[in-house]
Amino acid sequence: MIKASEITDKDSLQAWLETRQRVDSIAIAHRAAMRVFSIWGASLKERWHINFDASMMIAFRCALSTGASQNAGALGKHLLERSISEGFDLTRASWSAHENGSGWSQSDDNAFRAASHAVLSTAAATGETNVISLPENKFGTAELSSMVVQYAADAVYSVLSSEPEIARKSHDEIWRLAASDAIKVEVGLNPALNNLWEGRMPNWCATKEAKMLSNWDTDPKPRWAFWRRWWNGVVTGRPLDPKLQLALVEEIDDETWRDPDKVAARIVEIEEEFHKSADVDLYTATLFDFTFDKMAGVMRAVPLPQDWEHLDDPDRLSEFLRDASELREKLDLMCTALRAEGRAMQGAGIVATYAIAVLDELKRAENLGELRVGMLMEYGRILESAANSDETHKEFGLLSPALKANVESLRALVRDHFAYTLARSSVLKSIRLEDDADPVRVLSLFRDLVLDAKEARASKLVPISREDAAILSDILDSVDNKIRALAVSDDADNRSSLKRDMDFQMAKVGATYAVYRDRAKAVSKGAEGVSDDVLKWSKRGEGLWALARRLWDSLSG
Repeated sequence: MIKASEITDKDSLQAWLETRQRVDSIAIAHRAAMRVFSIWGASLKERWHINFDASMMIAFRCALSTGASQNAGALGKHLLERSISEGFDLTRASWSAHENGSGWSQSDDNAFRAASHAVLSTAAATGETNVISLPENKFGTAELSSMVVQYAADAVYSVLSSEPEIARKSHDEIWRLAASDAIKVEVGLNPALNNLWEGRMPNWCATKEAKMLSNWDTDPKPRWAFWRRWWNGVVTGRPLDPKLQLALVEEIDDETWRDPDKVAARIVEIEEEFHKSADVDLYTATLFDFTFDKMAGVMRAVPLPQDWEHLDDPDRLSEFLRDASELREKLDLMCTALRAEGRAMQGAGIVATYAIAVLDELKRAENLGELRVGMLMEYGRILESAANSDETHKEFGLLSPALKANVESLRALVRDHFAYTLARSSVLKSIRLEDDADPVRVLSLFRDLVLDAKEARASKLVPISREDAAILSDILDSVDNKIRALAVSDDADNRSSLKRDMDFQMAKVGATYAVYRDRAKAVSKGAEGVSDDVLKWSKRGEGLWALARRLWDSLSG
């Protein structure tokens, strides 16, 4: 059986890939296609490209498809036909350019074919069959992927054909890099999380990239803003979230893809919704334990947003009440049991009174079309206090689990429907980066904290889940992007907005890490209440750098 380290050409790569999962073929194909993507991008303003306007955005969508599909099965069956169609469209574009005599070069042709076969490789790997039909041929996933690398190597050779010796070495370098990617795959790593060139970008690629970016500079800035970030992620080994890339492929229709400005506008909408959802998921899953008591403190510190005071949007209210239907039945049943116990059960009257108040508020919302969320929170806080009381637990006996379960259901209902509002309201927004602190250095320390939470090397505690670690890493990647944007922005309002969002994201990661530490130490019988300090941090007059150092220092304490 051939090893990844033995890959030197198309046949050896294909032989190795035939022993691997299909998704490995996509990983190899995607990296090879991206190494010659700038050849295609540099020709964006050429006559053939303008004449064949439908091709402009196809390669971009193909690149998103293969990028998203590096997570096994990311492109489902419903996208199989589109992936095949895109690959064929790219292939037809190259044939059309030849026929029209549009100044199409051999390197353009090979770069285009690399992109088309990369997406065909994706289609082959994610469809029901491992065979894709091209004109007069049938190819399996492994062969398609090896063809991508072959086309990429040929594209580089064509670019440098006037200097045969350099061309040959550069051609061979593409194969060496493909073998290096395969070695990473062989040991379970994702090659896309590494620098595209494993070092300095070759001169030929830097020249083509400069031309591609120059092409983008001549157009309105919004048109290529997303694609600059996307390309930077590809080159640096910090790709955009595969789920976001998949969302763009799925949610932008074919007609929109024909117009780069319409694509740009749609991307803004999808990204905004995607990141809002990601913030909610993080807050709900890992930010800090939601309790009515803690949020009462937040509510005292921060003015309530409008959608928190009164929920009167018909659709949101209808969804909330629908999800509350089971809770209403359980609360009603508990109140019936409490009435049956009568005065013999101490505290039953208070619990029944506030449980009925919750039911009445939900009934009021149903009748008037308006939910007083603050009131619901207050009732929940009192019920939560009773559920957490040892005296209530002893007095209620068999009814104690029902009380706790109902309080948790009410908490989950409020958390799930108002997590985004809670995240905006959080006092974490008041924790800001100190004026004399280097944001890059602070970000680096937060990355170290997340790495420790994931691997628990320094703390020797139970590691955080891989899913939560991935969420935190994604947030820090978004902070990295904001730091880069801040460095080149000269608009005061934009800089202020970037700073606020950057600080809030890092504060959330700090709070999440603190909760992880508390929980992990509790498992180790040594909880120290670090997370409580985070919520009080803004009142100490210190910022993110001090917070990050305190959390790091706690590793040894």
